[in-house]
Amino acid sequence: MEEELERWTLHDCSAFRDARGPDEMKRLFERFRATRGKPVTVTPTVTIRSLDRVWTAFVKRWNLEGREAFETMLKKREADHARLSVGELAGQVCRLSWDQDRRCCIAHFEDGCPHCRELGVTRPDREEWRRIVEAVPVTEVERDVIGRYQRALDEARRAGRARPQRDPSPVRGPSRTPLRSGKSARRTSRGSQLSGMGPNQRTK
Repeated sequence: MEEELERWTLHDCSAFRDARGPDEMKRLFERFRATRGKPVTVTPTVTIRSLDRVWTAFVKRWNLEGREAFETMLKKREADHARLSVGELAGQVCRLSWDQDRRCCIAHFEDGCPHCRELGVTRPDREEWRRIVEAVPVTEVERDVIGRYQRALDEARRAGRARPQRDPSPVRGPSRTPLRSGKSARRTSRGSQLSGMGPNQRTK
């Protein structure tokens, strides 16, 4: 009963065993919540009482698992979260690239896109990718998604769960050469067919 009544207010570090400094413990809490997509501040749907409860749960878990085990668990969870984010964004990048009728997407160049692989498309080297984006320049919508994808990929690499980084991709500022004859027609036919499809629905 006594344990059930134990409560610590948000950022109260008095009960931690083998703790890091207060600022570091707050940061660990924020990182832990981020892997679950949960807020760490009061919002219209999150009260200070609920944050006190999750902080209390954080204190108890830290003390139960111990410093080393908790931090190891957190790093693994962050890596898994980063890889999931990379996969979701890679799918968006690929769909947008097919809409533009490119033969593959930047995710395939950067890290190997599963959608492009299923279509039997080989990964381009740097020079080949440069020619692809020079022939069909990247749109502003694509730039936004590609930027988020590359940031997520960098995060995953820092966590040690992704392939080694290639040279920076030539996405920003490609020369805007005219589209070749027949490309617009292929864009309409193949790009529209593949847009929105899952990888199992696409055919070569």
